[in-house]
Amino acid sequence: MAELLHLIDNLWVNIIVSFLLLISITTLLNFLSKNNKKKLPPSPRGLPVLGHLHLLKKPLHRTLIDISNRHGPITFLCFGSRPALLISSHILAEQCFTTHDLSFSNRVQLPSVMMPNLIGMANYSSYWRNVRQIASLELLSNHQLQASSDTRAEEIKDMVHQLFQSHKLHENSGPNHFRRLDFRKAIFELTMNIMMMLIAGKRLYGDKIEHVKETQKFRESVTGWFELSGAANVEDFIPLLRILDLQGVMKKMKWVTEVMEETVQKIIKDHRQEVIGKRKTMIDRMLELGKKDSEKYCDLVIQNIAIVSVQHSKPIS
Repeated sequence: MAELLHLIDNLWVNIIVSFLLLISITTLLNFLSKNNKKKLPPSPRGLPVLGHLHLLKKPLHRTLIDISNRHGPITFLCFGSRPALLISSHILAEQCFTTHDLSFSNRVQLPSVMMPNLIGMANYSSYWRNVRQIASLELLSNHQLQASSDTRAEEIKDMVHQLFQSHKLHENSGPNHFRRLDFRKAIFELTMNIMMMLIAGKRLYGDKIEHVKETQKFRESVTGWFELSGAANVEDFIPLLRILDLQGVMKKMKWVTEVMEETVQKIIKDHRQEVIGKRKTMIDRMLELGKKDSEKYCDLVIQNIAIVSVQHSKPIS
């Protein structure tokens, strides 16, 4: 017990020393940056380590408007160690997305991003252009939307049938025939089933799912992704705290990433060995195209497009 307390005391000493050292280094860098010849936009006064994070208060849009009103249409901000531009002028915003679009095309590689090759996370490159082109052809083309109409209709019919069966069971259980319906949950499960049927020919929810344990695990990883994607992660702004993982975000994100990648790769492997039926899934089509161009339609590209499709299929609540 005494040894444990001694280790805890040493841990806190290391944390405090590291924090003080970080403040000293940040202060020194800020001092040196003032003498830098780079011309930066006006900026409010920041704090060591935190930068301008302390200025972010709810409602966020009003806070940003106040900062713009004080410092002008373009403001330089630092969220921890992450530099950012706050632009409130439509003329300047248009310049960023047209004339200088290549300068702003890369994504910030945050520590919490465990899948840097996904189309939404990857930097502008030949790989990104390739994945974007394939995603547009496989997901967003009019032909694919029309081809998927039968699948959508079947899943909607199946959802209505399940709701009806659930109501019948409730009706037989007592005199009160009314039952509250969680429509948001039903629409979410419907959307996920449609997307998974189009991608891999498998369902995530309902009575017709296969490989229950594997499906349950993948379902939990998808739910975990939705939770983490909307959560603020301190380590993204203060990388030194990544070692401690105070919020447990890094550990959970690592698990989510591993489960998603392993599950989708197994599906790709199974589809490669199976005989393609009358209704081809998205993975089937890309595997067929991969026989002609294995570099363009490699497993990594197929895996990333499938994962992105699942991750962005959550309906807007």
